Amino acid sequence: MATQTYRSRKTKKRPAGIIVGCVVAIVVVAAILQLAHVTHWFGKPTATKGAPYEPAPNHTGPAASAGQSSGSNNAGKHSDNTSPIPAPSTNPSIVLETPNGTFVSSHHVTLDSPIESVCNTTSGATCTITFTKDGVSKSLSTENTDKNGSVYWSWQPSQIGLTAGSWHIAAQAAYGDQTKTASDALTLEVSP
Repeated sequence: MATQTYRSRKTKKRPAGIIVGCVVAIVVVAAILQLAHVTHWFGKPTATKGAPYEPAPNHTGPAASAGQSSGSNNAGKHSDNTSPIPAPSTNPSIVLETPNGTFVSSHHVTLDSPIESVCNTTSGATCTITFTKDGVSKSLSTENTDKNGSVYWSWQPSQIGLTAGSWHIAAQAAYGDQTKTASDALTLEVSP
């Protein structure tokens, strides 16, 4: 009788466990970054719905709006549902960052168009966005930034008293005795 020799087959096992583990780790890290508002891969940050602004009083001239609040402090709701940081005690070692962000979500709107505005600066600072046309200024309410240094507003041009025309956009941040202003390169074009 002939002797049969069986060769053991060495099977190559795919490193499926390693691949699955890496994919799960990437998804977990992406979810954590998204929840911490570090990234916005799954959509832009959204402003909390509600009464996000208070109409500003009429001002005459751009200088009249500097440093003026438009009323209630419930206007700048934050996307992470945290309360604004209370006004800081002045810390001279903190340098105020120049405001930046999407000051208006669209530069061509009607009087009733919904607009989202974002101001980013130093955490604990205040920020407001002002619109100026023909010497008249209208502002979103002045709000304290959240722990990430952001303020979010949801509003409509007619609700803060804007009229048809071209409005210059500027954001002003303040921290202690420091103030910094940034202007949008484009104007807000409002049609009836």
